[in-house]
Amino acid sequence: MKDLLATWKVLVIISMRNLRSHRVKTLIVGFIMFFGTFLVVVGTSLLDSVEAGMTRSITSSLAGHLQIYSSEAKDKLALFGGLAFDNQDIDTIRDFSALKAAMADVPNVKAVVPLGIGVGTGLMGNQTDAALNDLRLAVRTRDAEGLQRAIDQVRQIAVSLELEMKNRLAVIETTDAIKLELELVARIQNDAFWSVFTTDDEPEAVARMLEQLEFLDTEIAPLTADGRMLFMRFFGTDLDLFAESFESFYIVRGERVPERQRGILIGDRTAERYLKHRVAREFDALHKQVVQEGRKIADSKVLQSQVQHMARQYNVIVLDLSPTNTVALTEKLRAYLDAEQGALLPQLVQSFLEVDDTTIASRHAWFYATVGPMIKLYAMDVGDTVTVRTMTQGGFMRAINLKVYGTFHFRGLETSDIAGTGNLVDMLTFRELYGVMTQDQIDELQDIRQAVGVEDIAHDDIEDALFGSSDSLVAAAVVDDSDEADSASNDNDNAVLLSRDARTAELESEVFTQEQIDHGIALNAAVVLHDASDLQASVRQVQAALDAASLKLQVVTWQSASGIVGQFITVIRLVLYIAISIIFLIALVIINNAMVMATIERTGEIGTMRAIGGQRSFIMTMFLIETLVLGAISGGLGALVGTLTILVCGHFGIAASSDVLVFLFSGPRLYPEVGLHNIAIAVGAILAISVLSTLYPARVATRIQPVTAMRTTE
Repeated sequence: MKDLLATWKVLVIISMRNLRSHRVKTLIVGFIMFFGTFLVVVGTSLLDSVEAGMTRSITSSLAGHLQIYSSEAKDKLALFGGLAFDNQDIDTIRDFSALKAAMADVPNVKAVVPLGIGVGTGLMGNQTDAALNDLRLAVRTRDAEGLQRAIDQVRQIAVSLELEMKNRLAVIETTDAIKLELELVARIQNDAFWSVFTTDDEPEAVARMLEQLEFLDTEIAPLTADGRMLFMRFFGTDLDLFAESFESFYIVRGERVPERQRGILIGDRTAERYLKHRVAREFDALHKQVVQEGRKIADSKVLQSQVQHMARQYNVIVLDLSPTNTVALTEKLRAYLDAEQGALLPQLVQSFLEVDDTTIASRHAWFYATVGPMIKLYAMDVGDTVTVRTMTQGGFMRAINLKVYGTFHFRGLETSDIAGTGNLVDMLTFRELYGVMTQDQIDELQDIRQAVGVEDIAHDDIEDALFGSSDSLVAAAVVDDSDEADSASNDNDNAVLLSRDARTAELESEVFTQEQIDHGIALNAAVVLHDASDLQASVRQVQAALDAASLKLQVVTWQSASGIVGQFITVIRLVLYIAISIIFLIALVIINNAMVMATIERTGEIGTMRAIGGQRSFIMTMFLIETLVLGAISGGLGALVGTLTILVCGHFGIAASSDVLVFLFSGPRLYPEVGLHNIAIAVGAILAISVLSTLYPARVATRIQPVTAMRTTE
């Protein structure tokens, strides 16, 4: 034992002497080992932290830990993929209640949330449309104050239209059409036109108001710019269960949809990017670039162009103001800008919007404090009713009016477009938009079938039913001119004329049961687990429960269900591993060459060792110890510097420069952490590479014969 220890002591001493005597080689090889270890520690720590962040982003925002959908699906489920508004053909879960019952037997399942992905459109009206809607509402509700406010706003729009048309007259040769439009606008500027609008309930008074409203809708509204079509991606779900199951979900403005009622929650990112007032959006974008990012308007032609474009939108604000607010804002802007007493509102607003580096912060704050409450800041705001239109699976257009109860976000992902541009609707509404008939619709259809004498016909009997003579389904139809027929016709007309608002109110007040939510289709379902440490084991347990219940469904992990987004981390990890492999391959070649050169330089020394009794194993061990000592020192320093780097980054955070990185980081900054496994993998890998690169030079050294030392000496 003492001899063995003595031998190892001699080997270590010789190895250290050799490392010191070949400083250049030692520094080159040591730096490569240092850098390789540093890269592995930093790279794997960052990747692990990003993966943990993305896991939080996806599992806590929409996907859960597992996703269940039909095993007969033609497409793969991609919750965040397919960003062009397309429908995936993933079939359906026929009865969600059966799935829910099957999951009750799996101990690790915390919650099963029904989901359905759909795309649709909503038409956002312009300022004239909004003013006319307010006018119609005031007429219907007999709101005297609201009626006067709406009338004043429409007349204000008429003044702006007249000014715009007169400007067009000055530059356009063909003026007949413009003159005709001016006559239409002049009509609504006449007090006589508005005198019919009262709170009178008499039929004649109501008829006169409806006639004037029709004129405004058909003649005046087309004179203004068209509204915008908003493409909406929405998720149908059990809204209450969704809020309880995904902890990062929270309401930004407004409130949650009342329990078991119809409604829609707009993604706050959608509201900010697509529904917000045009000037407010441009002001926000400028404020972010100048105040938050530190860019200078004076130094950027692009920012100067954005300021000029925003200032040209002054009329968008002017048209949005009621007469009362027009007077109020005029006085406030005169005081704020220290303008002349006779300055008009359009010029004041334009001047206010011409910001620079010194005024943008204060004017941005003043805009939201003063101007914001006077205008409609969002095209679809909390409390509004939005008509969601979509194409059903059967190819028919379906539209439902839904009240906007609030906007929502997922905590930490406030600036991420990936997580924040979806919208949430209740499950019953989703099913209707998908094309599933409600029980009321089924009953109504059955009544119609019975009323017209429709019979169910077998497929083989269709020709006889259509072309037969005596037993034909199509019997001789007799036109009924009786009073009963007229009465039925009138009833149908009245039903058709049922107001949109009455139907909307009916939907908003509808309260459904949990059974109605559960008993019906879903496209997919999110599974939230108690313990998500072993997803594959959970997949097997859930799949076994589904198979036992004879449900033709499949289970996938969140990575698979997330589409291309879920593969980000895999791609990044692959790129890192390829880079590390290339570095290690280069290190192996350089270390190998350096050791071969060192072997040639030390031929005499090695031959002498062999001549005085040194065995081949002694020579082999000496070379390996040299490399291991160098690897341990260099790798240890690399691991230390890498660990310190991650600790510093973990303290200050790494800023996310794009919405994709916000999603990957699960927040605006990434706070990476380093684990013992990151250090162990890095040091172990560099030591393994060191040993592999030394085997060939050491083998060459063991073959040096003692006589070689004598030749070298001579």
